[in-house]
Amino acid sequence: VERGTRVGIASDGRRNVQTFAPAASFRALFRENDWNTYRISARGSQVEIRINGTVVAALDDRQEGEADRAGLLALQLHSGAGPVKVQFRNLVLAPVGADGGGSVTAP
Repeated sequence: VERGTRVGIASDGRRNVQTFAPAASFRALFRENDWNTYRISARGSQVEIRINGTVVAALDDRQEGEADRAGLLALQLHSGAGPVKVQFRNLVLAPVGADGGGSVTAP
C-alpha cells in the first residue's frame, strides 16, 4: 500500500486502489530532527497507517486463505541516498480484543 492510497483486496484477490492524495503531499508531515509518530492499527482485515496523526494509507484485505493473523513484527527502513539515521522509542503493542478494540502503535 502506497502513501495516499486506500487498497481493497476482494476475497478472490482482485485489487481496487483509490488514491485520496498524492504521495508527495505527505512530505510536510515529517518533522526533521525531531520524533515522528507512526500509528499502525490492524483490526481483522483492515490496516490503517497514520503519521503524526494523519491517515496516509489504508488496506482492507479480504482475500481468502492468504491472511497471516499471527507472526513476527519487524521494523524496516526503505532508505534513499544516505547516510540515514533511524531510531525507535516508546514502541507499544496492544492486543485487539473481541470487540475490535486495541491497536498496534509505534511512536
